[in-house]
Amino acid sequence: MCGITGFCGKFSKKLLIQMMERIKSRGPDSGGDLFFPLPQNQEVLGFGHTRLAILDLSPAGHQPMSVQCPCCGISEEMLKNPSKNIWIIFNGEIYNFLDLKKELVQEGHVFSSQTDIEVLIHLYIKHGIDFLNKLNGMFALSIYDGRSGDLHLARDPMGIKPLYYAETPEGILFSSELKAILEYEHISKKLDLTAIHNYLTYLWSPGERTPCEQIKKLLPGQYALIQNNKIIRKQFFYDIPLDSSHNFKNKFMGTYEEAKILTRESLSTAVKRQLISDVPVGAFLSGGVDSSAIVALMREHLPHQDIHAYVIDFEVDKNLEGKNRDLVFAREVASQYKINLHELTIQPDLLDSLEHMIERLDEPQADPAALNVELIARRARADGITVLLSGAGGDDIFSGYRRHQALVWDKYLEKIPGFIKDFMGSHARKLQNGSSNFMDQTWFRRMIKGLASIDQSKETRLKRAFEWSNKNMRELIFQPAVIQAYEDTLQHSLDRLPHGPSQLEKMLYLECKHFLVDHNLNYTDKMSMSCGVDFQLALSFA
Repeated sequence: MCGITGFCGKFSKKLLIQMMERIKSRGPDSGGDLFFPLPQNQEVLGFGHTRLAILDLSPAGHQPMSVQCPCCGISEEMLKNPSKNIWIIFNGEIYNFLDLKKELVQEGHVFSSQTDIEVLIHLYIKHGIDFLNKLNGMFALSIYDGRSGDLHLARDPMGIKPLYYAETPEGILFSSELKAILEYEHISKKLDLTAIHNYLTYLWSPGERTPCEQIKKLLPGQYALIQNNKIIRKQFFYDIPLDSSHNFKNKFMGTYEEAKILTRESLSTAVKRQLISDVPVGAFLSGGVDSSAIVALMREHLPHQDIHAYVIDFEVDKNLEGKNRDLVFAREVASQYKINLHELTIQPDLLDSLEHMIERLDEPQADPAALNVELIARRARADGITVLLSGAGGDDIFSGYRRHQALVWDKYLEKIPGFIKDFMGSHARKLQNGSSNFMDQTWFRRMIKGLASIDQSKETRLKRAFEWSNKNMRELIFQPAVIQAYEDTLQHSLDRLPHGPSQLEKMLYLECKHFLVDHNLNYTDKMSMSCGVDFQLALSFA
């Protein structure tokens, strides 16, 4: 786990060092850089890497990395001239790297480290960019191929690891974090108003947009090809697979009992793979089904090893919804599986970290859970634990949110006469925009939110389930030109599913494509890595 940053174009070594400095908390163990002229127009390539060592803690895992392997056809000229060689910088972890490495060794490939990243270079040389389809893991990476002059950027299929980039007249800049790109003094600070609209609508911005119009996010499962310092192609090497009828492929058609067995086997395999580490591994333990299952499987695979888990105790207000129950369940799980449970109590002074949180997140996100992640990560790092397994993604995959459960009523809504739905929707929206005392009640506010879109289309109701502000409020904030120019990213995603999937399947598609990626994973990665701790998502790889 690390931080990567770099550029190609007319940039300076000083800028590269500045960019690395901004992401050094992601990799406190070591750092490395590569800077050399490209064979055209006085331009340069810069690769920067900050390392959080998890596999092969020796200098053999240092990045940027190249290889010396006769089977790969690396010539003496390539070894002597950096601009002719093949280089990689990588942030993440590949869970099937041992299986991939075994195949390569059988073919005659020679390795000089025990890292997963070295496997990637051999795979790239053998398969080209198609090697991405062979990976099971989370990653953001860049590969420079000195044979062709191509520069590649890629992000894992689930979007667990972030990757930002900017196209400028001087060339391309990229980084694990937006703030590093801002080190370039000529980056435009012009706001992307569609992104700002998104943040006020959802509390996060779906898709590629960021607060800065010139800086974008590479999307999950996407790679970019850069030639002559310009992005000439962006395409997906992975997407949630659909068949010719736009139904999701490989839908499970077995019984409930068969589903339970298969789910457990898959999750057990994912946890076992994520426990491969040369540093101690712990866990987030909220007490929910997802994190409890992860901890139980960790104990199954590590029957005699000390396992440390961390839970938040909301001592300040025991009436916070659901939170008072989490600690009780976490204690039960820890007791049953003999886990060392560390209870971290939320205190009012946690708000003192708000400014730090905003700086670390890069993007506006209105969720105090980010502070909880930092609190746990900071404590884990102090305990010498730099990897934490997490149950994040469970609700997004197994439909655990209230908005999923609310879809049960969708079939009944279709039977309500249109004039009644029009009346209910209109009055619900008036209540949203009014000053009713009942709106202070959580149950009433949620009911009105659901009724406010009852007279809308099915897809509109799906999108509205993700909203935290209503349309009338946003129209009071933004000028008409901004509203008119707004691009609806969620609708663009739904347009890829014109028919076939059910309402629940469509919502889960939006969960995995946007809410999980652009909200939960974004703040969890930023806040944990700011403490030099990496989190793993076993549920996403089950």
